[in-house]
Amino acid sequence: MQADVIIVGSGLAGSVAALAAAAKGAKVILVDRGPIGLGSNTAMADGIFTNVSSRYNANAYVKDTINIGKDINEVSRVHAISTSVSSAFEFLESQGFEFISTSDVRVIKQHDASLMKGNYLARMLAKRVTQSKKIRILKGCYIRNLIEVDGRVDGVRGFDNQGNDVFVSSASVILATGGAGAIYQRNDNQKNIMGQGYRMAAMAGLGLWDMEFVQFYPLVFNEPSLPSILVYSPYPEGLRLVDGKGADLLKEAGLPGITEAIKFSRDELSRFLYQRIDRGIFLDFTGIDDRFWKQAPMKHYVKFLFNFKEKPVKVSPGAHFFMGGVKVDENGATSLPGLFACGELVWGLHGANRRGGNALTECVVSGLAAGNGASSLANQGFLPNREFPRDKQVSEIKNASSSLSELSRLRASLQNLSWLRAGIVRSDSDIRHGLDEARHIGNKLENILPVTPRERKLACDVSSALFVIRAILTASLARTESRGAFFREDYPNENNEAWRCNSCLVYDKDGDEFSLSHHPADRMC
Repeated sequence: MQADVIIVGSGLAGSVAALAAAAKGAKVILVDRGPIGLGSNTAMADGIFTNVSSRYNANAYVKDTINIGKDINEVSRVHAISTSVSSAFEFLESQGFEFISTSDVRVIKQHDASLMKGNYLARMLAKRVTQSKKIRILKGCYIRNLIEVDGRVDGVRGFDNQGNDVFVSSASVILATGGAGAIYQRNDNQKNIMGQGYRMAAMAGLGLWDMEFVQFYPLVFNEPSLPSILVYSPYPEGLRLVDGKGADLLKEAGLPGITEAIKFSRDELSRFLYQRIDRGIFLDFTGIDDRFWKQAPMKHYVKFLFNFKEKPVKVSPGAHFFMGGVKVDENGATSLPGLFACGELVWGLHGANRRGGNALTECVVSGLAAGNGASSLANQGFLPNREFPRDKQVSEIKNASSSLSELSRLRASLQNLSWLRAGIVRSDSDIRHGLDEARHIGNKLENILPVTPRERKLACDVSSALFVIRAILTASLARTESRGAFFREDYPNENNEAWRCNSCLVYDKDGDEFSLSHHPADRMC
């Protein structure tokens, strides 16, 4: 199988990249392990994008983004995003998408009010890429690794739902796999977002930048009958945040109402609640006026199997977004020839903390850049289809047995490890314990032989999660300060003199270890 451009991941960034490359005439294969668009975090988003306009210009955008990122953003990337916002949205509008705009925000305009905004956006994207004659969709395919030939990417390798090996040769590969929020026990990501792209990129020799910086959202549904999604704003008058005995937690924290606390003190509230989870954390909607239940987002909550009007609902902080990732240029190209990246996988825009709305904006801008860049490279000459060695089939392996239950236990152990050792509040002791526990889990994983396609997918997920956890812990141990979304209780203050810098992890496959370096952060001119 071959294509001009292969895109791994069909969320907003991957779909925009596919549409952009197809618009340039490239033959595109869009690969995803699940349903197009709907298996991504795009489907769970709030549909809000940061905007640049005549009333909120590029300079203001850059200043605000770097201020929230605590001055360790890659300044050149922030500038590049700021100057590309308008053209990126023009491209989406050319594809039939509509937006409601203010000076600094764009919101997706829905024509189906029964859906939450992110779900509507994902469905529209799926419709657009499916309609394109230049885009071939490969669903149910798990991409395991990149294929490299003569110092450049030559395609991807994986397997389908029947366990058959899949090889796709191409001139350009775009990774649009998202972040790794689901490695945490409590998160608001899709359940399979476990850092697969970070692992593939690092195994191919790319550096992983600022992996210690993970953003958490303070209010995520934590009831067995509810989806694990964040509780979206706007928050209605009368909504209370209480513990299991009904005590007012915002009052205890010395924070204002929920809307103000989320807007101005989100990280502080996340830390406060994280340290009080054993008391129970609840949102009490019982006193809310009926008119609010007819408005978004609350009108969507009533569809869930929970009676919000009669009893408080359990919530908790949850992993939300990864600021770290791989470095790309203005065309979305990585330092490995033929490999591009876009979306949450990419580093540089956010610094130590992400500004609200920048995730979706980055997906559009970086997806467009990667799609255009990858198609331009493909036009320079297509590599011939190659013969690749096939995996040994399970039937050829003696004494193979089911490993699903053990892999599920390891996944749960890793999620618990992340939450306790690499979570909202970290410390030297916790991080070191976490690294020891990760080694122990890694030893167990090495002795497991996955048999079925489902087991193979889970084994790859667990391997990626383990890889990312080790990266987070390694970078966290070295940074002896607190900055943005990163908080160490043993070093609670920001230290610009020593730590206004970016971390970079490079993986050594032979030694199975990371080398860590630090680089002075850009300064805004």
